[in-house]
Amino acid sequence: YLRLSVHSPVTLDAYDAEGNHTGKVCPADEEFCHVEENVVNSSYWEFGEGEYISLPEEKFGNVKLQGTGIGTFTYESEQVLPDDTSTTSSFIDIPVTTQTQAEITLNDGTKIPELKLDVTGDGIVDFTILPQEEFDPVLYLKIVKTTINSLALPPAKIKAFNNKVDSILKKIAQGKIDKAKLKAEKFKLKMEKKIAKPDPKKPRPKQISKTDAQLLLDIFNKLLDNLK
Repeated sequence: YLRLSVHSPVTLDAYDAEGNHTGKVCPADEEFCHVEENVVNSSYWEFGEGEYISLPEEKFGNVKLQGTGIGTFTYESEQVLPDDTSTTSSFIDIPVTTQTQAEITLNDGTKIPELKLDVTGDGIVDFTILPQEEFDPVLYLKIVKTTINSLALPPAKIKAFNNKVDSILKKIAQGKIDKAKLKAEKFKLKMEKKIAKPDPKKPRPKQISKTDAQLLLDIFNKLLDNLK
């Protein structure tokens, strides 16, 4: 059977081939959520900030994730065999916002999980990701660029931010991790200064908002935490 888990601001919903659902349901017109366990022999539970689902491997159809906040998510799928040995596939520290949607399916040929990531929630898959053994800063920053492009910012601002991300990617590709960290740290400090400034009496449409600045700050804090 499979043990599925997510840690971070996303929902976790599993489906079998017939579309039966296991996960938490929160109707918009109701005050409380409830749990569905319609996939045969499946179960759903929460512990701390994690969500977990177990189900028979042959009942796995797909998993859907929906962003509920700003941060990163890690998804794990543990295959448990009858002799109690297991193997785990992971997608580690994937950037997420409330727009993010993702689907995990099994590749028809290899049966390896694939994560199809829709960064902007427009129904178009932006990235197809294979399982990772550790944090991938290049993938992370490529997702960050797509996230930045979705913000309601003037084109010149988006271009400037993308140039900063490209310069960090270049240093990583060259193996100059310390210089990549320095560039990320400078960008982080710029966002911290933006957030610390008092709100202007008249909003400036060409300036980044504090909400977007906080988003970018959180993104680069996570990058700095993991960049080695």
